[in-house]
Amino acid sequence: MFRRHHRDNASISSFDDGAFDDEAPRSPAVEVSVTGNGQRSTPASTGTGTTSYLSSGRNLNPESNGWDCLPYKQCIIRREVERTNGDQSKPPYAAIVNELKNLGVRVYIVSYSSDDVLSDVRRVVSIVSKDDRRAPLREKQRCLLYRDERDRVFNLKIKGESSSLAGQWEAQLLSFSGFEAIVALTVLCRAFPCINMDGENGVRPGYLTILLGLVLSEEIGFVVVNVTMLIRGMPSISAYALSHKVIQDWPRKLVVFLLILASAAPVNSATQRWITLAGVVAAISVLAANLGSRAWVHLKINPLAYAGPGAGVLAFLVATLTGLIVPFIGHREVRAGGKAAMEVLLRSFFLSAACFVLSDVDAVQQFVIVGSEMCNQDVVNISVGVWFLVTLYICTFLVARIKTYRPTPEEVEPILVEDHASPVGYVVPSLPDVEIDPSLGVKGAPCCSMKVYYVVAILLGLVVAAICGFMAFSDADDSITSQLFDLLQTIP
Repeated sequence: MFRRHHRDNASISSFDDGAFDDEAPRSPAVEVSVTGNGQRSTPASTGTGTTSYLSSGRNLNPESNGWDCLPYKQCIIRREVERTNGDQSKPPYAAIVNELKNLGVRVYIVSYSSDDVLSDVRRVVSIVSKDDRRAPLREKQRCLLYRDERDRVFNLKIKGESSSLAGQWEAQLLSFSGFEAIVALTVLCRAFPCINMDGENGVRPGYLTILLGLVLSEEIGFVVVNVTMLIRGMPSISAYALSHKVIQDWPRKLVVFLLILASAAPVNSATQRWITLAGVVAAISVLAANLGSRAWVHLKINPLAYAGPGAGVLAFLVATLTGLIVPFIGHREVRAGGKAAMEVLLRSFFLSAACFVLSDVDAVQQFVIVGSEMCNQDVVNISVGVWFLVTLYICTFLVARIKTYRPTPEEVEPILVEDHASPVGYVVPSLPDVEIDPSLGVKGAPCCSMKVYYVVAILLGLVVAAICGFMAFSDADDSITSQLFDLLQTIP
């Protein structure tokens, strides 16, 4: 279940096998180590020093007529690791944890004595997900360590494809265009007046499939990951993968599938119109959720506290509503704050409004929303125009409250290294890693024995075989499906 990887063989030496055989009784499975007052102890420094410590009482070296600087923070941790590796008189993990604690790091420790390591990890993730986003970075530094039977500590990581998923998600965060998302969201509204049109006056879903599936793939992609990470406050991609059984980008696939299904439906039928409507509504919801999840973080709103049944659906609805209210704050450049954020907002508003006005030209609609040029767009023009006005005023008011970004000392000189393979999002760079494979920790239902599963497998196989045989020797399935399609055709 565990695989250990040493990052730096020069700084991580091996321990004597019998050094800790007769240690104290086992400690609780999960421990949390913080400073006494919950704050980070700040070393002495000058007014301009941001990347190193200046030792109080002996800052000025009379021999060299210069300043004596202590090592960088990561060097302090590495030095403590090397020192405790050579000192076998006490458990090594205590000194390392204390040094991290003194530097202001919140340390979560999962012990080897735990009956269910994955359950303990999930408990830690639920705690970390509630961190205050308005708090300074020094109060949000945390790491998750694993303590073995010899009191050695390791960075605890989740084995799997989280690193690949993290790379794809970060690339999507970079390539996502808030301007394109807003333009697509507003222009897609031109399909609504065509839903009740009969005959050939209707939207053609085939072109929308290509437009959304290929051109706007970044804007409709990774919505579940964005909502979970940004709205619910999940600390890392590995924590997301640990809490979700299905990690595929199914909302994007659903949008494309609905539009493909509408293209395959009978042309100009009610079935095609209603499936097209479902695809357009799903696309608008996904675009708004992606904008809203980013705006939620830019405004530094704390994650949703509710984590019970339906928490994912609630978070998606909150993200969609946020995206419809403050879409222009979903731009990546808004994080800079100040005049730069205001310029981005006004430029995006002007260009997206101009694109919407241009889309009212019949010649443009013939290439963008094919078929909408034959529908009355008056209600859409009025509704979207009011929406532009209201959202501009709301976003202008909120952007003015975003402070100009200035890097903090913790960002200039980080103690920990960001790593999505860790459930809490950070690792100690001087410690080796231990990986947990979630698939090996899955347990069956406690109320069922292996005999029950054997009986279910036999019965399930017989039922499937009977259904397939019935379909082969009877035409009842064809009559049922034909009646279903006839019912859909009667829908106005």
